[in-house]
Amino acid sequence: MRPQAQLSCIFMLLLLGAIAHPLDDLFANSTPTERSLPPIQLKGAKRGLSFHNTDYIQKWGGSGTQISWAYNWDSTMPASFPKILEYIPMLWSNEGSHTGQPSLEVPTTFSPSTNQTDAQMEVHAWRAYLGAPAVTNGLSGMKWLKEFLGLCTSCRIDFVPIHWYDSATNVAYFKNYIADAHEIAGHDLWITEFNGSGKSSEKESFLRTVIPWLDTQSYIQRYSWYWCDAKSTLGTIVDKKGNPTSLGKVYGYLAS
Repeated sequence: MRPQAQLSCIFMLLLLGAIAHPLDDLFANSTPTERSLPPIQLKGAKRGLSFHNTDYIQKWGGSGTQISWAYNWDSTMPASFPKILEYIPMLWSNEGSHTGQPSLEVPTTFSPSTNQTDAQMEVHAWRAYLGAPAVTNGLSGMKWLKEFLGLCTSCRIDFVPIHWYDSATNVAYFKNYIADAHEIAGHDLWITEFNGSGKSSEKESFLRTVIPWLDTQSYIQRYSWYWCDAKSTLGTIVDKKGNPTSLGKVYGYLAS
């Protein structure tokens, strides 16, 4: 993948509530319009939910919940999105359906950028914190991110989203990959997709091991298990009635 190629991803936005001036093209030679934003101050726990169906994100409240936000790979907040969570929009392209105006019905502040990017695109930003395009732990992921950051030197990037997929028994690789990503990115991280493959018991052990570590790393701002849907074959955290499964209870309620 090369940053000059076609971008097929998402810019995640943390919106501050009201639309402000758009930025110049992030890839233009001119310096983008400066945004006067205070340092990121996250509220609530780091854990989030990735979803398509809002039926599966309604029952994550209550005593001891560690879930504070959710996203759906889109820039529009569904009408049935639960008020107890913060909605995080994403931008897949510069089409009007994406850049027209992200949901402002709840006080959201971030945008987790583009999803697994490949390209060049004109991005309009609001009064928001902007994440870089997300990359995976595939062979070209970190190489692409390093090249992107080297070329996009005048871009305003507030955080870097990454993904991780591997065996649930490979905890050392999980931690090393994230630490390496932070060193390469030079920014705080959002792990917007991660999943450990294996038996249910191995997945649960994985979460019990990595969650305390994730919560104590100051450079990891937020993270989200892939994904919150009863149809998931990767270790579902929610059942068909929207209740957290055994694995979901670990993910959503394990105290750090």
